[in-house]
Amino acid sequence: MQTLTLEQVSHHLLPAIGNDRLFAAIFLMFGTGLRRGELLGLRWKDIDVGSSVLHVRQTLVRVKNHTAPDNEHKTTLIFQDPKTAYSRRTVPIPAECLAALKRHKARQAEEKLMLGQAYEDHGLVFCRPAGIPLDPREFTRHFHTLLRQAGVPPIRLHDARHTFATLMLELGESPKTVQTMLGHSSVAITLDIYSHVSLELEKRAASRLNAALTGCGIRVRDCCST
Repeated sequence: MQTLTLEQVSHHLLPAIGNDRLFAAIFLMFGTGLRRGELLGLRWKDIDVGSSVLHVRQTLVRVKNHTAPDNEHKTTLIFQDPKTAYSRRTVPIPAECLAALKRHKARQAEEKLMLGQAYEDHGLVFCRPAGIPLDPREFTRHFHTLLRQAGVPPIRLHDARHTFATLMLELGESPKTVQTMLGHSSVAITLDIYSHVSLELEKRAASRLNAALTGCGIRVRDCCST
């Protein structure tokens, strides 16, 4: 697992890719911790602008195409329900992410207007200019291209999700909150994955407790004297 720092995301990556057509998708990944399939399966009807939340209700995945002739279209893209009840969740959208989504929707409306009846409307938030679903592998390649352009360390696309979780924990959010936002089935899974962060948080807590105790005027030598 390799993650980006808050400075790398906010001061380097996002400013460098602000004009990219899929800027809102990248921003939303780092801002919500969505999985790739959840992001690419997201529809406008899954976003509640008034409440600043999104609902994970479907995912886009590539599966084997058992009906295809040999050596032709061996896989195909399909939408399917989230794998678990925990994955089907409601996630808050940060204000700046929401603003980016609104700009993205306006841009998409222009694309739709230009293509007219040729536009294939699936109601997707992130899709190709013609409306058809984005291939997950294509999106991953584009993600890596943007990282190089921004001059930030190369990470896997899934590490954007890890970056989100790490930053949330480092900023003081409870593991239970992070678990719910990530769609993990238990907080134990979250703590196991991010044990390195948990250790640092425990050290900080111990340091704060030490400062509080010593601030009370208690001295070890006083406690131990007879």
